[in-house]
Amino acid sequence: MGTPLDELRELPTGSGRVAVTWLGQAGFALRSRQTTVLVDPFLSPHEGRRYESALPAAAATGVDLVFCSHEHVDHLDAASAPAIATASPGATFVVPAPIVEMVTEAGIAKERVLGVQPGETDGRRPHLSRRGHDPLRGDGGHGRGAPTARCPLADQRSSRRTRGPRHRREPQRTRGRVAGRDDRLGDADPDAPRPVHEEPRIGGRGRGGGRGGGPRGDGPRSSPGDPVRPGGGQRTMRALVYLGPRRMELQEVPDPVAGPGDVVIDSVVSAVCGSDLHGFREASPRRIPPLVMGHETIGRIGAVGTGVDPERLGQRVVLKPIISCGRCAACRAGDINRCREGRLVGRDLAGGFAERFAVPATAAVPVPSELPDEVAVLTEPLANAEHVTERAVREGDVVFVIGSGPIGALMVRAAFLHRARQVIVTDTNPERLAFAVAQGAEGVPGDDALEAVMAATDGWGADVVIDAAGFETTWALGLQAIRPGGHIFEIGLGAPRGMVEFFTVLGKEATITGSYAWSDQDFARSLELLAGGALTPDGWLTRVPLADGQEAFEDLADRGQPFKVLLELA
Repeated sequence: MGTPLDELRELPTGSGRVAVTWLGQAGFALRSRQTTVLVDPFLSPHEGRRYESALPAAAATGVDLVFCSHEHVDHLDAASAPAIATASPGATFVVPAPIVEMVTEAGIAKERVLGVQPGETDGRRPHLSRRGHDPLRGDGGHGRGAPTARCPLADQRSSRRTRGPRHRREPQRTRGRVAGRDDRLGDADPDAPRPVHEEPRIGGRGRGGGRGGGPRGDGPRSSPGDPVRPGGGQRTMRALVYLGPRRMELQEVPDPVAGPGDVVIDSVVSAVCGSDLHGFREASPRRIPPLVMGHETIGRIGAVGTGVDPERLGQRVVLKPIISCGRCAACRAGDINRCREGRLVGRDLAGGFAERFAVPATAAVPVPSELPDEVAVLTEPLANAEHVTERAVREGDVVFVIGSGPIGALMVRAAFLHRARQVIVTDTNPERLAFAVAQGAEGVPGDDALEAVMAATDGWGADVVIDAAGFETTWALGLQAIRPGGHIFEIGLGAPRGMVEFFTVLGKEATITGSYAWSDQDFARSLELLAGGALTPDGWLTRVPLADGQEAFEDLADRGQPFKVLLELA
């Protein structure tokens, strides 16, 4: 069994429902669809208590609000409040105004304490973190998002329920120019407002960014800043900030600070991922501007927080960008990509398109000295390919890869590493197709792809189809090309919805599996493969100064070139 908060999060909290658990003589905990609240938490031991608290203060993780209902000291435990603040670094403490000083003297930062008078919050709503779309739960899931830069209690009345980032059926617009027609959904309203953060997510990590009992240690902690407000450093640094559809801007922003258990990574190079490009085109509902993207990053540790070995200073590392809770069943199994509260550096908090950024120390993985930056930076995307091919490909298989961008080309290489007999790849862009052919695949133009697959398999079809494009036309092509009983893996982000011929799925008894990111084991295996010389990405990477980031994104969005961009930050 987990803590009472873990059990609380297991309960359904859909629209109009609130889950409540009584903590004995230690107060209450409430959970709505988006918010976890503690009411009068008195969690430290006390001689007058008949029963021990069911929730140790250090285990009070993922809390958004802590309410103290009275001015009496027995309604806010001065001993456990600092521990709650550490365990839930994004929590706001709402207390009666007369005891604000007592709370801050207990060690809780003043900006995290809101003093109110009786009735002062009537008709006002907590302005909490915006939840992202969890890949398992959909919009408005239980994942902890980043707190916004506004006051925890908004001054205006709410006109609608707070939800996560809008689904793409509620199209979004911000300060940049409107995205091109092809970058939007056909049924989208072009004038619908898009939510924006009021300040770039450039500082320390913030709520949910700490460590749990699995890959990240003992309970979430955070650096002094949060993902919206600038970090607490006195110096400034350069960052490429996403401000809206097709708009990136180089800005001077405050330095991040390494909190307990954190490190600050001095970025050396950071590659542009296809998902970053989707955000640039406004095709991603989870990359909400202003935001510092970037999650394929190589750098060196420039600062360490308390609890981190000082010997790590100067260590060359690759970013492992999934920040998981470490407690759920998926995390305990190493499947951090399925974490119910997982977040991604460069999407949910500041990433590698900045000279420096703060992450948990466990997210900075040492890189072998003999591995060049240009190869090591492919650890994360190769892990995506390993996640698919390790499950999909068996010795002697014929594999058909649709789409020959960087991920498609990595799928080709990974399929051969898993002893595929033949890999056929198709793309409408002949220049991109050449990169997959260089990895050993048979490249065919889109119009000839199905015929090539059938010719290679005596009309039977491919054993495995990997769709790295993700459009309605490629879904159809995959179903045509797969053999009866074959396996289709969908990893492309081209379209959010479309028609699928399910009679073909039924008739062929085909299996369609989605693939999201990677597991702990996939990431470790990817780095091991690269260190062993499994991939030589000759000609893949085009180095671009950070200052030219806007132009690089435009080239990728409009021309599909260069093949993969490597932003230089050192």
